[in-house]
Amino acid sequence: MNKDPRDINLIGLMGLTGVGKSTLVDVAISQLGIQGFYEDPGNNPYIAGSYAEPEKFALKSQLWFLLKKHELVMEILQQGKTSILDMAPGGDAAHALDRTNKDNISKDEYQEIYEPLFDKLFPWQLVSTVIYMHAKTDTILKRISQRGREYETGIVTKDLQSLEKANLAMLAKLEKNGVKIIKLDTEHIDLANSSQDQQNAAQFVKENAIDNQ
Repeated sequence: MNKDPRDINLIGLMGLTGVGKSTLVDVAISQLGIQGFYEDPGNNPYIAGSYAEPEKFALKSQLWFLLKKHELVMEILQQGKTSILDMAPGGDAAHALDRTNKDNISKDEYQEIYEPLFDKLFPWQLVSTVIYMHAKTDTILKRISQRGREYETGIVTKDLQSLEKANLAMLAKLEKNGVKIIKLDTEHIDLANSSQDQQNAAQFVKENAIDNQ
């Protein structure tokens, strides 16, 4: 890579499944004119198995996400343009940690395989800013049900609480390593349907993650 990644503004989003990360990327693209990139879980050949038989497929699924995210981040950094990701690498790592906390991935697999690979592929300076989006679990469950992804139908409150714990642990690690963390409460924001909320969210991103890089 010829460019210093510290000179490139790469914004990553973190938060629970269904909190509105992809929709915020839509807003940033349309209202701020920056590049936006999306994770497509449906392309992961292990995603369905990771829910149906987690002990067999969870590690494979998380490693697939990790390697695909590294390819994408390298592409973005080569382009050298301000960009926003609907899932920061730290968000992928939080999902892996959550699966470890649930014993879907063994602690040895996480500590000896996943964590060293993550630290090697994603030096902390690769992402300039992480926007952590959050809302109540009841709100999140409602949003998940409305988008109708088949592999998400079994998600319940305790799953979201467990993932939230993993997200907070990863955010603390990111912040300790110098990544700028910004919190955005989406509990009363309708990014999908309210033009005013979209404008406010775009301004939030501009002021906190672009102008103040």
